[in-house]
Amino acid sequence: MVRIFVILLMLPVLFFGAIFAASELGGEVVELETQREDGRLFETSLWVVDIDRVAWLRGSDSDSDWVVRLRANPEVFMTRAGQRVTYQARIIDGLAGRINLEMHEKYGRADDLISIIRDDEKVVAIRLDRS
Repeated sequence: MVRIFVILLMLPVLFFGAIFAASELGGEVVELETQREDGRLFETSLWVVDIDRVAWLRGSDSDSDWVVRLRANPEVFMTRAGQRVTYQARIIDGLAGRINLEMHEKYGRADDLISIIRDDEKVVAIRLDRS
């Protein structure tokens, strides 16, 4: 009985551990800095894809804190391969499906695992243009 309890207790820990590992170790991860109204910067680890030499991010939800911040202040900083660059972020309606496909091509099985907790109907596509 104790073994069953321990196993049941460990299942959510293992599940969320796998999700974290997939998101952080599943491929290229960039750091995006968004700014609050008071000027404080917040860093978020994200996946990125390039389409026609333009960087794209995927927000799992338009109400995510980092998406709300970039909507209020579209000037963001992305650190990629050790280079910190300033961008203007824009949410582009109608491209979430394309970004999901590109993310899946690049991140494969890790994206499969992440998709368990993502609602594709709420995904937002974010284009980053160099400032």
